Amino acid sequence: MREDRGKDNPLTLIERIRHANEEELIRLLEAESELQSVHIQMILNHPYSSQRVVEKLLEHSEWISHYRVKVALVQCARTPFHVAMHYIYDLFWRDLVQVSLNYRIDPRLRLSAERLILQKLEEMAVGEKMALAKIASRRVITFLRQHETDYRVLIQLLKNPRLVEEDIIVLLSRPELHPAFIQELVRKPFWAMRQQVRRSILKHSKTPLTVAQKILSRLSPQEIRLLANDPSIRAPIRFAIQKKLRR
Repeated sequence: MREDRGKDNPLTLIERIRHANEEELIRLLEAESELQSVHIQMILNHPYSSQRVVEKLLEHSEWISHYRVKVALVQCARTPFHVAMHYIYDLFWRDLVQVSLNYRIDPRLRLSAERLILQKLEEMAVGEKMALAKIASRRVITFLRQHETDYRVLIQLLKNPRLVEEDIIVLLSRPELHPAFIQELVRKPFWAMRQQVRRSILKHSKTPLTVAQKILSRLSPQEIRLLANDPSIRAPIRFAIQKKLRR
């Protein structure tokens, strides 16, 4: 298989793949010597691709040596489980994330992808972990909320659409949580407006007084009265609560 070069991709071959049925895909794999990795990926993603098509492709080791083909093989729902498991170990973490979120494939593959991501975490640079936090699956989020110590990574976790309130509460139960995370959390109306989240912020020992005052300004009189005698809230914030009550 030749290296991919856009100018060498014959349009007629791409069109043949697009309009092919299962038998035609198999014939292309049997007879077409000009197939490049982009064509193999198209075949694996084709609606008429089947296990027969995948098995025919597997006869050509030179095609599978290309990284993007390995990714497509693992992501293809028609790839036999043992074959996908063989190639999943070659994938980089970004592609493993996509595997972990692919609900069309065997759930065992998704679980394996998550386990591999967690294994790679120790070797990942902070910037990589920050990027991962924004797109991670639920299992990886659960790990990060409990074990990640860099507040910059946890701040990026707030951008993950799979984050739930339980994650925020668990994070706010960590005594070593950095104040910068709490400050960023308060800037997110989606979370800062939730009663349990607000109470957890006020109770946290690292919550800056200015942040607590901002939270208090959003509370109803009933919520403030409930917090006034809470012994778990440290003195400066409790004083601010009592001052607001007097007003």
